[in-house]
Amino acid sequence: MNLKPISLAAALATTAAASPALAYTAPLETVRATVAYDDLDISQPAGATALLQRITVAAERLCRPDPSVIGSPAAFRACVDGAVSNAVATVNQPLLTELHSGQAAIARK
Repeated sequence: MNLKPISLAAALATTAAASPALAYTAPLETVRATVAYDDLDISQPAGATALLQRITVAAERLCRPDPSVIGSPAAFRACVDGAVSNAVATVNQPLLTELHSGQAAIARK
């Protein structure tokens, strides 16, 4: 069975005040999620694409800030990007890595 944990750092809180001068950044907490892919053939484009999508959805759920805290979209995106990159590296499958690299290049444009 192919189960891989996604390990990522997610900010507990980003700011405690509206003013950047008074902003407080909470310590980071590492959270984990397990993404199953035993039903996918990740050596094929469709399987690798499906796994990348599952990893991204899991990372977005884990990085979502507490609704009671005003969060930074940039911090959320950095958390998701880091978590996805970490998970892709953990799986260490060339096609998945290639797909992820292509998506990262498109996102930077």
